[in-house]
Amino acid sequence: MMSVKNIATITGKKLVLPEICIRISTEKKFYYLFSSLFRWMVYSAGVKHGTASDWGFAWGQYVKSNVPSEKRLWMRALAGAGDAYILQRYLDATLDREKIRPQDAPGVLAGVAGNHVKKKKHFVGT
Repeated sequence: MMSVKNIATITGKKLVLPEICIRISTEKKFYYLFSSLFRWMVYSAGVKHGTASDWGFAWGQYVKSNVPSEKRLWMRALAGAGDAYILQRYLDATLDREKIRPQDAPGVLAGVAGNHVKKKKHFVGT
């Protein structure tokens, strides 16, 4: 059975957990081992416990993905960020059609609304 430790050993890198979650799930040799549900959980854990840089990496994956189901996984995961400022930027992106399609905006809003960060901190500008 594969574990995070085994995967880190296989890749030959010492990585922190959020980085492992995001990087491993996007490596082609591991991609098809994971179901979409597991990938979403991995993406979400990486975004939630990661840094702004990890969120930026996840955003890049969302932007460059051409597979609608994969885009939805990244979109859901991005809403799980643990930083109110990043969530505010994500919400702001819904106003730009070049960043997030209008039909995807309700999903972003629902994801951010379900995030626990909004309960702990005030969003920037409110």
